Amino acid sequence: MQHSMPVKGDRGRTMEHDHYDIVVNYIIANQKKFYRLAYTYVRNENDALDIVQNAIYSALEHYGSIREISYIKTWFYRVL
Repeated sequence: MQHSMPVKGDRGRTMEHDHYDIVVNYIIANQKKFYRLAYTYVRNENDALDIVQNAIYSALEHYGSIREISYIKTWFYRVL
């Protein structure tokens, strides 16, 4: 069985770790937008917060599935 080695980016960090940081920063910067979008669908504050919380959890759990980090917006809105 072959194991792939993590690809190292600048400063010895793996690209996977860099992608995680990008996802976290994107979520933090856009959390209010995510809530507003969820609220427009459900018209209930608690349900909208649950939707956003679940989307963030799922995004952080599956951030490795992003094929191209430049498509993070599209990727996250699919999760949401």
